[in-house]
Amino acid sequence: MQHFWLVTVTWCVVVGVGASPDLESSNSTQVLLSRRRRYVAFPEGSSVSAAVCMSLGVIGNSNFLAYSVNWGVAYDLPTYEWARQHANGFASDTKAMVQRRSRRGLYQKLELLIDNMGYPGKACISRTLCESVELIKSLRYRKGNMIEELMKTIFRFPSYQLTNEEPDDHHFYARVQRRAKRSNIDCALEYSECDFSLLDLALGGYLMALSELEMQTKAAFM
Repeated sequence: MQHFWLVTVTWCVVVGVGASPDLESSNSTQVLLSRRRRYVAFPEGSSVSAAVCMSLGVIGNSNFLAYSVNWGVAYDLPTYEWARQHANGFASDTKAMVQRRSRRGLYQKLELLIDNMGYPGKACISRTLCESVELIKSLRYRKGNMIEELMKTIFRFPSYQLTNEEPDDHHFYARVQRRAKRSNIDCALEYSECDFSLLDLALGGYLMALSELEMQTKAAFM
């Protein structure tokens, strides 16, 4: 008996933001004031969350018999206390260094999540970084949709101004993406330990049209 799978993927991004207004006004004339650079900080407990919800139709369509799996990851946003503790360190860190640290934290959370699902997290993130190179190239000539732009931002690892003092993970992620840019490699073959494409999963590469699914289901029982 053949089994047909219906996979629906939903991405939900929720950001909790809290801020206090800081307005300066003059009753007479407007004066241009100079002040030190400021940074965004959020109330304690704020986070940005991403969820992947999959419904797998075991037989026929999902209304008959389905198996559902939900993945979620929460990324803590910088708080007021964190900003105060790191205020002196911001001046010495370049924008690229801050971006690399942020992406490394997210990648490590995703790797742990994928490991817990029974797949090799490191290999799957490496495959995604490799495959994202083609997505980034294609978006140079067209405007992508929301998911494409989101995936491009998350999996574009900034490798410029990378120093030897930075963690080994930074060099590893940069090397994976740099190699994919320079060589025409098959990412699925290069990282064959990972059986699925996280990029295709997010962009709907595993979706099957309901009409096509119903036709295959009817053919299987004829």
